[in-house]
Amino acid sequence: MDSVTFCGLTCHTVMQPEYTAYQNSPHSKVACVSCHIGPGAGWFVRSKLSGVGQVFAVTFHTYPRPIPAPVHNLRPARETCEECHWPQKYGEDRLLVFPKYASDETNTLTKNVVLVKIGGGNRGIGIHGTHLGKGIVIRYAHSDEARQVIPWVEYNANGKKTRYLAAGAKPEGERNGPVREMDCMDCHNRPAHSYDLPDRALDKAMNAGLISAALPFAKKTALEYLNGSYRSREDAAARIPYGFAKFYEHSYPAIWAARQAEVTSSAAEVLAIYNRNIFPEMNVTWGKYPVNIGHTDFPGCWRCHDGSHTAAGGETINGDCSACHSLLAQDDPNPKVLTELGITEPKR
Repeated sequence: MDSVTFCGLTCHTVMQPEYTAYQNSPHSKVACVSCHIGPGAGWFVRSKLSGVGQVFAVTFHTYPRPIPAPVHNLRPARETCEECHWPQKYGEDRLLVFPKYASDETNTLTKNVVLVKIGGGNRGIGIHGTHLGKGIVIRYAHSDEARQVIPWVEYNANGKKTRYLAAGAKPEGERNGPVREMDCMDCHNRPAHSYDLPDRALDKAMNAGLISAALPFAKKTALEYLNGSYRSREDAAARIPYGFAKFYEHSYPAIWAARQAEVTSSAAEVLAIYNRNIFPEMNVTWGKYPVNIGHTDFPGCWRCHDGSHTAAGGETINGDCSACHSLLAQDDPNPKVLTELGITEPKR
């Protein structure tokens, strides 16, 4: 019962979305129980008692659709995540490259290059040092179950407390909603079960060569089919690959005749993106589960760093972009910084 197979497949309909996302995550080789239970008898017993109610919910089909997130009785990250990860240790800055394909005929590729200031430890403040460094304790109140609306924040730096309130928030944290002490899971909220939005999923697939960027209007056509309305996964399986391939057969007959295998393999990947992210039986649709890392697709960092959370003296929570990252190139087809660093990517 502690196996990944039992957790993911025994309650197939209920756990299918989470199990599918888990298999495509950086933690796909980590057993479910390592994070959801962790070591020690105490949490093992608590998980089994909690599981009794879940068994009844599955038996009588009373479970919520989709499964609510975050998990409110999850073991603290300091007892699970930090068995492997150590946010107090200094982390070197990291260079990230984000490819972006346009919805034009040539699927024009541009790139954003970002230097992320991880920080931590005593060598640099950065993201981890500011939020989880030595002597730092952050508490916040959230007014919604998903912890996306945060009206009250208390920043405790070695005993000096500063409270930041959004417009209309009450000075007492508990009057704004449940109060929580911040840990890894408040930013890394989907470490093993993240879903993509269609645009970003296509950029990843095209950059990996799974969808051919050499096919005219590949991004635009794939996006139209991913955003289509389907009665079920079976309906999507019948219509998405067929429609994608039919576009080239009708609009680009020469390409269809000469490169049919390229078209059909790309069409199969478009369907695979749909199947990794959409689960009609569980009401899991595009964007159902926000990802709090960054602030591009969802509010993420802006839940607190939006410039509206103000302390008694008028100070606001730092919203300066350069505090967390440096944007080295934006929407650039050939970023100079990558050439200077000798970073090359294979041509597709």
